Amino acid sequence: MFLNFSVPSLYSQTRPNIIFIMADDFGWGDLGSYGQQNIQTPELDQIAAEGMKFTQFYAGAPLCSPTRGSIMTGKHTGHASIRQNKISKLREGEETLGTALKTGGYTTGFIGKWGVGWDLDANDPNIYGFDHFYGYVNQSHAHNYYPSFLYRNGQKEFLQNEVPNEGTGAEEGTGYATVRLEYAPDLFTEDALEFIDSYADDPFFLFLSYTNPHVNNEATTENALEIPDLGIYEDKANWNHAMKAYAAMITKMDTDIGKIMDKLKALNIDENTIVFFTGDNGPHNKGGYSPEMHNSTGGLRDNKFSMYEGGIREPLIARWPNHIAAGSTTDHVSAFWDVMSTIADLGGGLNTPDDIDGISFLPVLLGEENQEEHEVLYWERHIPGSTIQQGIRFGKWKGVRSIAWSRRNDSNYWPEMELFDLDVDPYESEDLSGINEEVVIQLEEFMARESEPDPTGNLEDVPDFVTQVEEVLSVKDCYSCSGQMLKSYPNPVQNTASITINIDHPGTVTLNILDIKGQLVTRLIENQYLTGSLTLSLEGNKDRSMLSSGLYLCELMINDHRGKQRVIEKIIIQ
Repeated sequence: MFLNFSVPSLYSQTRPNIIFIMADDFGWGDLGSYGQQNIQTPELDQIAAEGMKFTQFYAGAPLCSPTRGSIMTGKHTGHASIRQNKISKLREGEETLGTALKTGGYTTGFIGKWGVGWDLDANDPNIYGFDHFYGYVNQSHAHNYYPSFLYRNGQKEFLQNEVPNEGTGAEEGTGYATVRLEYAPDLFTEDALEFIDSYADDPFFLFLSYTNPHVNNEATTENALEIPDLGIYEDKANWNHAMKAYAAMITKMDTDIGKIMDKLKALNIDENTIVFFTGDNGPHNKGGYSPEMHNSTGGLRDNKFSMYEGGIREPLIARWPNHIAAGSTTDHVSAFWDVMSTIADLGGGLNTPDDIDGISFLPVLLGEENQEEHEVLYWERHIPGSTIQQGIRFGKWKGVRSIAWSRRNDSNYWPEMELFDLDVDPYESEDLSGINEEVVIQLEEFMARESEPDPTGNLEDVPDFVTQVEEVLSVKDCYSCSGQMLKSYPNPVQNTASITINIDHPGTVTLNILDIKGQLVTRLIENQYLTGSLTLSLEGNKDRSMLSSGLYLCELMINDHRGKQRVIEKIIIQ
């Protein structure tokens, strides 16, 4: 079953074994240690009690392949090779978490769901740094909990399950089993225990990627949450089947993780092994399950596929006796792309690529004061022909934006940014973009900076949409040098202002007048090809609904040879 890899004895004496466990479609609130009330997770809660809990840890993306690509390459999805399901894969020769550890002297194993890209070679995990692999290579195969086969180091290993009309090609192995004898997560646990047994005397890295509680998308709704039995939830009178099955899948995984912890203690390597646990992205709403049923997001907004917190914020717990303080909690902001740097530091300063985005959070784990912080965290998700989703975290600020792909070159289109203050509103319930224009513009600039062309060439570039704040608009009150509006009494207020715009380069122009909250008051120019200086009259109507004294925003959008620009100038009409 296992090949024997030798490593220098010096490494065995100085470096810990590393086990990284990841669940699939797992909510920030699905653990008891994070407030879960319905689902029992005693083993993982014990790991949290004996180690550290992260409260602001983020997935690499709100869905499968991009999030796995991020953790493997140490890059966020504005730089990574994989930015959407079923499109891209790692580039030839691309360095990964596996290659960093393998070249650094660790024996490396990956067990469970690989799914790092699409339409992959059977030995893809071995190519990208793992000495041992057992599980699903392609993501769709991993939907099926009772597959007819799994891969072991590039070779099919057939099981006793029978799957009629089984998928082929990139969808190889998909389907719903009619003969269900071998449950894949059980096999992953058994293989993980064997791997630990085999390399207990040498430093090893094991990435254990469970599929629980993901649904089988090829099954009917009532059968999509595949579990051998409902266990302690069988008799929950007020729960529907989906609630029982979702909970049972998590508790079964928790029990299996307890077996891993027991093995470490039995082999007397418990104190020299650091164990991490997290989820790959937010909880799903399939198979009859909805995250509200068990409060799987802990109240965070939305779920899988979303750039809101419920889609990307994940639990992270880490345990390493005598190194990580038991029962500790940190609010350090970090993400999947930090894992490579952190594990490389744990391995004794292993080499990682120069162009990764990660920052090691080992100082936080060890309780040290010298932790470097991210300026921003960034995510993007491409849905070709539909939208580009973007998310960004900057200190307490969180920005979310969706670009309509069909309108990306429309000079009259500007995708609005939602803005949330996570310090006071972690549930993203109040959009503050209208009263924080400067923050919005800064987040637009960060998004443009962090989104680079897809290195695989499979996706088009993301348009920047950055508001340019500069002296392009010259605004004058045409009634008096004091700037007062003309008023006549007792007649209703009459007011007029003139606006002069100067356009240095010919282009297609739209000019809007907005109120201070960013809402449209009137549009003075729409989609006209203009250049030079132009003076326009802005008149209020008799009931003052269009224009009255106060602060306004002039929004000038120009599409010229330099690309699309948006300029906002504040004007005061007295």
